[in-house]
Amino acid sequence: FNISIGDIVVRANKTAIQYTITFKDGETVLKEVNYSIEKLDKPEVPAIDGYVVTWKEGTTNWDDVTLSADNLRNITVTVASKVQTYSVTINNAGDASVFENLGLRDYATADGNVTFVYTAEDSSITLPTGTSNSYDFLRWVNASGDEVTTIDTSAVQDIVITGVWLKTIHLNYEQVVDMNTSGEYIRYARVFMSTDGKVYTIKSGDAYTKIFDSFTDFATHLNNYETKSDRGITNISIANADSYTVTNIADATRVLQKIAELQNGSKEANITLTFGQW
Repeated sequence: FNISIGDIVVRANKTAIQYTITFKDGETVLKEVNYSIEKLDKPEVPAIDGYVVTWKEGTTNWDDVTLSADNLRNITVTVASKVQTYSVTINNAGDASVFENLGLRDYATADGNVTFVYTAEDSSITLPTGTSNSYDFLRWVNASGDEVTTIDTSAVQDIVITGVWLKTIHLNYEQVVDMNTSGEYIRYARVFMSTDGKVYTIKSGDAYTKIFDSFTDFATHLNNYETKSDRGITNISIANADSYTVTNIADATRVLQKIAELQNGSKEANITLTFGQW
């Protein structure tokens, strides 16, 4: 305000009193923030990596504290408890939206993967059924390849899980004569190739039955179609896509891997196998 006395003008500047909010872990100061009657925004608590932290001012949870003009004061906020967190990484997660409503801690997505953390105090986490526009979901597996349906939070360790997905493959055969009838070869019209390199068929209903442990085994099987005349695969072509020349089993294996990972927005692919003399 201004006061004028004759030719003398007295000006008074008003400055809000500053108060301090101090965040401490034991005796260690982690963060200090000033506030005043002009700035009553509640600051974010400092992060302590690897822990879920409960903060309190005295006996009151910090989440329940409101800064107000009628109760200005210096505040000390301390760590009341720390619970260690463990990471979960889900690779090849497909459509990550199936995880969004699970209430996961520090949930994030990047490059088709999902990450979050858990504590030993959390309830077990049931994994949702995966979805994708380009694949049918088969299962979630751990680092050992074992199927996982639930995350046991008592494990108290970092966990890596991978989604296994199926591409439906419709097989067409060209230039096939003198079919081997010895029973060593079974001709498939449709198979299901998984992103982890295995091949399945449907036994009954929606139950998938593994028939080959690797694409190499499957390629070898296809190549043995003509054991009597020593004919093998010479070309594998994908409908509306690429065609690949095949000169050996390794070539066929690589092509099958490409087909299984084909990101064409479709859960199915039609391929033609051309057989001839190597």
